[in-house]
Amino acid sequence: MGYYSEVVIALSKQQVFKDSLLTNTLPKLLKRYPRTKRNDCFYWFIEDIKWYDSYPEIGEVDYYLDQLGDEKYGFIRIGEESFDYEHRGSPWNYDIYLNCSIEFPEKEYQ
Repeated sequence: MGYYSEVVIALSKQQVFKDSLLTNTLPKLLKRYPRTKRNDCFYWFIEDIKWYDSYPEIGEVDYYLDQLGDEKYGFIRIGEESFDYEHRGSPWNYDIYLNCSIEFPEKEYQ
């Protein structure tokens, strides 16, 4: 069991190039997960992950993002509970937004 989250992280193409090839500082977790490219950014969508600070791979990502500064990345995490969400950096600069909705059984009204 456990508590799972969904995470989206965005970085500029230049940042990824610098940190993966030149300085080798891109976190291992981001190297392991597939990424998509749109315009001049890379996006990671990570589903069903236990996003706990105490896990070394998660701590490495948190540390890496903290070192970048808010304008250089976008991050949103949502958990299993409706009140559990987190955003860091500047996700809106990367077109990442939280969208909440209510779902219910459809009823016919006459």
